[in-house]
Amino acid sequence: MIVYCRTTNETAEAIQREGFREGSGAYLTACKWLGVWVSDRPLDEDEGGSGDTLLEISLPSEVLDPWEWNAPGQNYREWLVPAELLNTHGVIKIRE
Repeated sequence: MIVYCRTTNETAEAIQREGFREGSGAYLTACKWLGVWVSDRPLDEDEGGSGDTLLEISLPSEVLDPWEWNAPGQNYREWLVPAELLNTHGVIKIRE
């Protein structure tokens, strides 16, 4: 499966050298969550994507399945995946 993550050029280059790092936040919930947000299509700023560089990540769908977030009314799929899984199973390419 191919998923996308938008970020800055500087961060994209660091990810290619060192791998993803965990991000954290509440994401409109009462809990703190850790991971890396990816989606089934490139997101723009109105949808939560930020940065001028798009990463394309290829990995088996079974790695993603447990980490999917289902938000009502959303017209795309997204996952909050542990960084280690993306680093271990993903093939990362810079697209923009």
